[in-house]
Amino acid sequence: MKKITKQLRSTFWLFCLLEAAIVASYECGVILEGGYAGYTTAEFIVATVMELLTIIIIPVALKMMKWGAVRIVIRNEGAAGYYRVALRRMWMLLIPMLANTLCYYLFMNVLFAYMAIILAISLVFVYPSENRCIAEADIDGE
Repeated sequence: MKKITKQLRSTFWLFCLLEAAIVASYECGVILEGGYAGYTTAEFIVATVMELLTIIIIPVALKMMKWGAVRIVIRNEGAAGYYRVALRRMWMLLIPMLANTLCYYLFMNVLFAYMAIILAISLVFVYPSENRCIAEADIDGE
């Protein structure tokens, strides 16, 4: 389980570093911000899609380990199944967080920044600590 925890943590921190690199590159002027600031129709469509995605994905990711189908996968495949499911759960939060950050800098709309912050806060609840991994992978002790 320690190997799986290390792999999950490395993925978690890799995405966090990627997020920090995106923010730093825009804030330092390496990449120019506001490239799509005048496209109000595109901004509205992207904002609506990202709002719906963020609202739906957070509770799904947080409750995912309680679902019967996920428990069956973990029971049948063991540590490999747990790794796959836990990695997908993190991706469900990390990828929209990166997308919201990029959209914030493209449209310069603070709504995207707020959604990225909300997703970053929800990442605290899926951080792959060793105790969490052991507790979630031990489905037999229901």
